[in-house]
Amino acid sequence: MRLDDLAPELLQYCVYSGHLSTEDILRLACSSKDMLDRLTGDDYALARLRATCGLETCIVKGWSRAFVFALQTQKPNVRMFFRACDMDRTEILEALLEWNKTGKLSVTISRLFNYSVDRNYVNVVQKLLSIKGRDGEHNGLICKQAFVMACTRGCGEIVEMFLAWRGPNGEYFDPTSEPFFTFRPNWANAHMRAVQDLLTWKGPKGMRVQKEFRAPILHLFDNFRGHVKIFKDLLAWRGSQGEFFGLDNIVYVFQQAVRLRHASIVEELLAWRGPNGEYVDASNPSNSRIDFGIVDLCNTVQVLLSWIGPNGERVDPTLNDNEIFRMAVIRQRLATVQLLLAWKGPDGAFVDPTVDDNHAIRCAAEKGDVAMVRLLLDWEGPNGERVDPTAQDNYALHHAVDNFHLVLAKMLLSDPRVDLADPSYNPERWSDLRSQEVIPKLSAQLKKEGHT
Repeated sequence: MRLDDLAPELLQYCVYSGHLSTEDILRLACSSKDMLDRLTGDDYALARLRATCGLETCIVKGWSRAFVFALQTQKPNVRMFFRACDMDRTEILEALLEWNKTGKLSVTISRLFNYSVDRNYVNVVQKLLSIKGRDGEHNGLICKQAFVMACTRGCGEIVEMFLAWRGPNGEYFDPTSEPFFTFRPNWANAHMRAVQDLLTWKGPKGMRVQKEFRAPILHLFDNFRGHVKIFKDLLAWRGSQGEFFGLDNIVYVFQQAVRLRHASIVEELLAWRGPNGEYVDASNPSNSRIDFGIVDLCNTVQVLLSWIGPNGERVDPTLNDNEIFRMAVIRQRLATVQLLLAWKGPDGAFVDPTVDDNHAIRCAAEKGDVAMVRLLLDWEGPNGERVDPTAQDNYALHHAVDNFHLVLAKMLLSDPRVDLADPSYNPERWSDLRSQEVIPKLSAQLKKEGHT
């Protein structure tokens, strides 16, 4: 019997059963128009013909049905799994995973998840989440690393997809538990959508992300690259149920911004108002604690001192015995000290550098800080107050001489209030041989220069 005499179904079975090579099938299809019609007359026959072109061609062309037929006679390789991901051939990928359920190739679901998340293949990840594994397990249960990677890469759609996923037994991704350290990379890289998704997330038992971001947020400050926009976006953000960033969280961010000298962020946070009129109260000393161990925080201090709250609150730098001023002097932050000495409160309050028996000038002299001592000596309070360089038996001069800060010693000796001949001074303080030698020489030089 000739092939021309066979019914189309029987002809297709004979031709596509794997007994003929691709070249033989193509020659047969091209032998006549009638034969071509019979071999490609419907979708099934056309898919069968396409399958003869090979697995690679089916992937490139997106022939998913033909690919399934080709798997019956051809063996795929590992590269084809990732090629299907690259070309967004989700149906072909599903067919490959079904074929590989017996573990013929060493391609793991987690590896495909990581590969797809790393390249932000949203459709592929969605498909992988919907496919069951080799033993019937849900693939979502083994892609925890991919979830963390999605956060790291800032793949907003994929993060949202993971957070919305529920397993067959109620399993879910919990962004508040280890190892899902998810906030840190999103903060650090300003992945706003992922941060919003995490803030909006609500677990099956009503859990929410609340304080879990606090440790990772320090990473953002430590690696600050001008990410003021993410703070603006977070302050303006409102969830579908009216959620907002939360006053406790905002106060925490404010405290870190003040401590770590991010004046621009401090300014944004002070201008923020919540949906019910919430605001950051900078007048609370616990909110405005500054770490002078980092850099001169002059800009941050200036923002704080110029702030006026909605109820007239102000930052009072004289609280806690002039703590801000004392720390600025100890840390030798000259610009901040200048700013604080120039401050005037609404009720006439001012920062008084003479408190604690002129501790400021004594501390500055210990450190040999000539510029700080000069600033303090030149200061005059609103009521004529002056810093006394002779406090505690010329403590400042004694330390300047003992430590050979001769420029500083000369500056102190040039002040008319420093009179070594005054019998009220304790002579024992000047029994050191170096003092006996240095002070007379400096005094003589000052007189020669016209100082009395």
